[in-house]
Amino acid sequence: MTDIRQLRYFLAVADELHVRRAAERLHISQPPLTRSIQQLEADLGTPLFHRVRKRLSLTEAGAQLRQDARRLISELDQSMARVREVGLGRQGHLRIGFVSTTLYGSLPGLIRSFRESHPGVALDLFEMTAKDQLNAFENGSIDLGFQVGAESLGHSRSMPIDHDVLIACLPEQDPLAKAAPNRPLPLRKLEHQPIVMFPRTLAPRLYDTIVGYADAVGITLSIEQEAVQMQTIIGLVSSGIGYAIVPGCMTALQRPGIVYRQLTPKSPAITTDLVWSNASSSPLVGVFRAFVASGSTARRQTKRQPRRRPT
Repeated sequence: MTDIRQLRYFLAVADELHVRRAAERLHISQPPLTRSIQQLEADLGTPLFHRVRKRLSLTEAGAQLRQDARRLISELDQSMARVREVGLGRQGHLRIGFVSTTLYGSLPGLIRSFRESHPGVALDLFEMTAKDQLNAFENGSIDLGFQVGAESLGHSRSMPIDHDVLIACLPEQDPLAKAAPNRPLPLRKLEHQPIVMFPRTLAPRLYDTIVGYADAVGITLSIEQEAVQMQTIIGLVSSGIGYAIVPGCMTALQRPGIVYRQLTPKSPAITTDLVWSNASSSPLVGVFRAFVASGSTARRQTKRQPRRRPT
């Protein structure tokens, strides 16, 4: 069977048309090079060189082999280079799930910065709830996820990448929104008021943080309407259905009919988390995690941009 080494030896001789010079180029002695060419000709059943008075020239078969061998070796070299890049985490695909809330925080800047610094890595992004992400990890359909208040379970781990506080979202014309607009809203003011909230099954840790915050203040939230997406929750507040307690990053979503207010007492911190499966063997997952942990320049710039503060 002809091997790549034989083809490389043949190309050196075909280029130099001189065995000694070809051997010097290959950094080997002449005898093994001569034997390799003879074996290749025997394997192919045809001469590759005319040998006249110690001068070499390509036969028609040799000229064809030189053309084909150059293409084959070039393709092989490119393939090996791609394989090395994939193994080093510089090429490949990453499938990333994200909850919609993270689009209003550090996620856009982080993704943009990673794409700029890792142009050989294709990112496939999928909007999905935290619950759907955990199912996707189990069936192997995503590699990483972004969640708010993620939980590290038996088959997954998480790393915080950003911290936030809870704020109130109020209908713009509501008396609570108009009263002392430049001062934090006491959470107690929301007792017995209709609250719009997401189901606990979608993000149990964030849900428990909000409810636990209310419990610590000594009130019980009256959850009268549920919605899956934060954008939907804020839309329902704008229609006057109720009030909401949302992550502070949602102030980036400005829409008519709502106002955001800081809360008092200070809420517990909530995190935006990067989540991955314990079963993942992709080197790109490690590369992405290291990138996030290192704090890229683009990410720091995004965090330094002034965020519109709730009134």
